[in-house]
Amino acid sequence: MKKRPTLKQIGNAGQSTAFWNCRLNLIEWLLLAAAFNVALALHLTPVLAAGLGNYLIILMAVICFCSPFTGFFFIGCCSVLPFGDAMANEIIRTVGLTTTAAEVGPAPAKIGIYVWGIMTIVRYRRFSLKGWTELWPVLPWLVWYMILSGEFVFMPTSEYVKALMFSLMACQLANEAKGEYLKCLMGLCLGALVVMVAYWGATAGLPIELSTYGGEREGIKRLGGVRADSVMVWPAILMGLSGFIGLSLTLGSRINPTKAPRWFYLMAGLLFVAAIPPLVATMTHGAYAGMGLLLAGSVVGLLLMITSGILTGTQTTLIGIGTAFVVGIVLWLFSTNALDMKTRSEALLQNYETQSEDEGLAASRTGVWTDSINTIMQHPLMGIKGSGSTEKITSEYSNTGYYLSHNVFLDYGRVLGIPGMLLLAFFFFYPAIKVFQSGNWIRFFPFLMVNFAMFIFWISLSFEFYKTFWGLWMLMVLAASRTPQRPHAASTRHKLNPE
Repeated sequence: MKKRPTLKQIGNAGQSTAFWNCRLNLIEWLLLAAAFNVALALHLTPVLAAGLGNYLIILMAVICFCSPFTGFFFIGCCSVLPFGDAMANEIIRTVGLTTTAAEVGPAPAKIGIYVWGIMTIVRYRRFSLKGWTELWPVLPWLVWYMILSGEFVFMPTSEYVKALMFSLMACQLANEAKGEYLKCLMGLCLGALVVMVAYWGATAGLPIELSTYGGEREGIKRLGGVRADSVMVWPAILMGLSGFIGLSLTLGSRINPTKAPRWFYLMAGLLFVAAIPPLVATMTHGAYAGMGLLLAGSVVGLLLMITSGILTGTQTTLIGIGTAFVVGIVLWLFSTNALDMKTRSEALLQNYETQSEDEGLAASRTGVWTDSINTIMQHPLMGIKGSGSTEKITSEYSNTGYYLSHNVFLDYGRVLGIPGMLLLAFFFFYPAIKVFQSGNWIRFFPFLMVNFAMFIFWISLSFEFYKTFWGLWMLMVLAASRTPQRPHAASTRHKLNPE
């Protein structure tokens, strides 16, 4: 009688070990170290005041685009890197994120596009863009927007084009990665966590000026980065942490045909502990709620893996010990009020209780979300752009006549109606659809976690042009579309040999 295949054999059928490879070679370690040190230098006030920032951004991009791993590191951090001089960052801190790059000089992301083009020719001597047609789900959304708004979104200077360029950059880097998609994701997550450099550098006494543009909560200043204010710090942290949580579970599962590097779990634990103080320092409702949702998603994923037999008893025990150790350190930080973590948390809780009593469960979001939903209900088919109407604003923004929904989906629902909102939602969730079509959701659990973190970001803030998302979108689609479809092994667990 023919022996039944094991769960691991089914899980790895048609899979290349390259997908699972998260080991860094010497060159990648050196590039990562160099890029990190340049990023740290870029945050220093004397460096920015001396006008050296743009040169450092160029240098960092050159270093990063020497390999796919560090290329995704740059994609992960470019949206939170400081601008090239102190004055530009001061303008942003003063007038907020409505300032355009043209008013403060070239943005790191824009510089990155130019350097990527040059480095691709120099380093790889080709533009390998196989798979770029996977971007097709963006067309229905953007064409609908262009028809109703009259704005030609495909102009080279358009923010949509800049965002699409990062998808193409991710496409080229993913192709050059030769199937090492998890390593690329790890690079992107490490890049996102560069946003913590400002907080820890300032805490260590380095000459770094943290943004306090977010104002105060109960008399305590909300801390951000150098360019990124408190609102922009926490999404990057959540994206980075979500990736490392997902990688830890997936790499430690039975379906991994290789062994994760020993340093990986230590790095994941240290990064998680290091991320909590700057996350708490933002004193942002979205940061705390987002972390809660992220942890809930992690628990659900862990339980599904355990009940599906994806994790052995030993693996589950090791994950439990590691988690308990990290949680213990975090609880100790709160109990000792290290870095004012307890004080800040209690102040934000008090602030939320006050706001929720006055405005509702969503606190400061209640007014704009209510207005957004009312506008969508009044103009469900074509939104205010297609109908040529104005909307009634009852929130605190009524005097300005303009507001953001603090929710990307609601923003486009107001502007484009329900059809536009659905087209946007289809584009956003298309990578997850591809993952579940592949039948390998556990293999892609790290991608799903980062996608979930980005979903939390999109339903909390109005930053649809966040370049990290567009790079993640393309990487996730390409990884999922190049995976052979197979039956769900988890559903046949009880029929398999317990090897």
